[in-house]
Amino acid sequence: VLVVGSGPAGVSTAFTLGKLGISTILIDKKPMEEIGNKVCGDALSPDYYNEANREIGLPVPDFETGDLKEIVKETVLLGTNQTSKIVIEDGSATVDRLKYGQKLIKSLEQFPHVEVISEMRLVNTIIENNFLVGVICRTPENEQIEFRTSIVIDASGEGGIVRRLLPSEFVGNRFPQRIPRHQLIVAYREIIRVKEKHPYQKGMYLV
Repeated sequence: VLVVGSGPAGVSTAFTLGKLGISTILIDKKPMEEIGNKVCGDALSPDYYNEANREIGLPVPDFETGDLKEIVKETVLLGTNQTSKIVIEDGSATVDRLKYGQKLIKSLEQFPHVEVISEMRLVNTIIENNFLVGVICRTPENEQIEFRTSIVIDASGEGGIVRRLLPSEFVGNRFPQRIPRHQLIVAYREIIRVKEKHPYQKGMYLV
């Protein structure tokens, strides 16, 4: 099995395949030491990693190793007057995305049938007899490498690089090659560090 993308989805897939003893290659376009580094990926629900730990044994972030930064215990909807609010008992967590990503990648070392290959930029898909049988990648040295496998899993996130590189006639009307714009949200994010504690500790406040 070839898994494209080493985010939480890709790693958990490779982790599951590793436990099953299935030969797996996990590729990512980033250098090995940068895998996990994602600007918008530090809000990770404990529901995800706790469930993944119960189901397959995937490592969870924790304070001791520094990859868990804080637990968000509630979500609060605020009105224009801050005394008007609705509290939703739904938590989240802030993780050090790079540290946790590196922890996930290292967890795959226990499986001899799983190989992680970094700095592989996918440039094309290989279609034979109307089946996806592999992909073509380019290395930093501009060398092209073919990966031929029984199954290709696209875990590349919103970019959907495998899906985008499939021939349009191969995809048909089953699913879009690109996520429709009306299904995407453009968000602005700013991190402000303050010297004193603010009144919004351990919560996610939406105005």
